[in-house]
Amino acid sequence: MASEAAPDNIGLGRPNEIQYILNGATCGSLKKKQTAREWLDKFGIPVEDEFFIKWNETVFKLITTMQRYEGKGGITNRTLEMLWSAIYQSLYIDYDIHQEFYPQFEVNVTKILGTLDKLEHLS
Repeated sequence: MASEAAPDNIGLGRPNEIQYILNGATCGSLKKKQTAREWLDKFGIPVEDEFFIKWNETVFKLITTMQRYEGKGGITNRTLEMLWSAIYQSLYIDYDIHQEFYPQFEVNVTKILGTLDKLEHLS
């Protein structure tokens, strides 16, 4: 979609900027149309959301690292399952709901990436 056709789209054509892909929504009544910027504003999410950026960078690192492991010989399926389980635990479960989320997320990301980095140097 060209940027002149959708002037309120966020990040079109600018390097190193978050870009949102809008597709046809099949939920709701379609009576109200909303831009991505309006939706983000409604829920108090900044366009340059620090967590969104860190999450996507982390997921990219984890996926590329795990793909390398899955393609290597010498790593058993059981070990891969344990790594995926540790990733899941770090990203989704290991949080104290009485504490601020983002600092815990940063600690969890540092731990799991550090663990994968150590494993890569061992293999």
